[in-house]
Amino acid sequence: MEPLVGCITVGKMCAAPFEDETREYYRARVDNIIRTQLPHTKQFRESLEVFFVDYGNTAVVAREDVRELPDSVSTVPFQAVECFLSGIRPSVIKCPDGRWTEQAHNTFISMVMNKDLFGKIYSVVRGVLRLELIEVLRNGRQICFNHELIALEFADTAEESFLSKQNHEQRAMEESTGQLGQTGQQRKNISQQTSWLNLSLKPSMTFREDRRGGKMNLRGPHNPYEMSFISMTNVGSCRCAKIEPGSINCVSIDDEPHDPHSRLMIAAFVGLNPGGSTMLARDTTVMPLIPGLPTLISLLFAPIAEFRTDPELTSLTGAICGLGPAQNMEYSCFPDHDLEVIFDTKIDMEDIYKINGVRMAINLAVGSQEKVMGWGPDAVYKIQDSARTKLMEYVLSRPQVWSTYSL
Repeated sequence: MEPLVGCITVGKMCAAPFEDETREYYRARVDNIIRTQLPHTKQFRESLEVFFVDYGNTAVVAREDVRELPDSVSTVPFQAVECFLSGIRPSVIKCPDGRWTEQAHNTFISMVMNKDLFGKIYSVVRGVLRLELIEVLRNGRQICFNHELIALEFADTAEESFLSKQNHEQRAMEESTGQLGQTGQQRKNISQQTSWLNLSLKPSMTFREDRRGGKMNLRGPHNPYEMSFISMTNVGSCRCAKIEPGSINCVSIDDEPHDPHSRLMIAAFVGLNPGGSTMLARDTTVMPLIPGLPTLISLLFAPIAEFRTDPELTSLTGAICGLGPAQNMEYSCFPDHDLEVIFDTKIDMEDIYKINGVRMAINLAVGSQEKVMGWGPDAVYKIQDSARTKLMEYVLSRPQVWSTYSL
């Protein structure tokens, strides 16, 4: 094979060496170009980070070691397939930024390296497989690494996207009918479903002469993944909520639109426009997607919470959080400022007891200044640590607590 000459760009196909027991060349794609300055000189040495398209691993090789890819193998389809573990996502506790941590990555590698594994395919979307990775032991017992990551608290259970669910249902239907692919009728149905994408002006939609030169208000374009926010208070729910222009959160993208749980944004300052119809939030923070977090925050800091149940009085479905009723009266002190919280996760009496334990620890920690000064710094620290510990214990127990509740 001839040495690779000329300008090398990211994405270029080549033949790169990989050394195991012997040094062999394999098909690879250039993913990155690394330039390293040689010591005591002004010269640079180029190295290439390559992805082996038939095996799925990466390596850094010297530029002079790569070779031109022969035409006879350049058109052969890649043998490596991109895969994702289905039904899970990085834990919001151990991976708060939504990415797998180095510890999670190393743990996963140690569990699967140099093993014969099986993949139970859930769906195939745009050539990417979503699957359960399974090891079958000699005694016949199966280990699903998707579940193992959840058990180790590196991952949370997550719903699949709409396209993934759609493909899974289609695959299940074909498997039940013994069909390996789509029939002509199925292709026709899909064509009918997507025909709405082909829009055209009909003769009846032509513009009249008398409408020329007029003005029309255009709106959009809008991103379907853009999140919209509403105030949690009763009076705020009747107003339009906007984020301060120029804020990093003025356009917030939902990276998991298939997740049915509510998401919380907090603001340091909230103002109204002159007409009082729009709320403007400043210094905002989008909280991580922890199922039930809006409920937890509301119940922790509300002076009084009045719970709602289902008609059978078997489950808690929501709560009104606020200052409670006025003295000697049956109605709320400030009903406009009460929070109507709908539980999108299962909350039972055991959860209420735990939340009350955290509330008590917080009340002690933020007691009157005179009492706190009399306790001394060690006592205050112990109380604060107790509140923090109780809260973390409650959040970390969410695999059992935060199960989805269907109204």
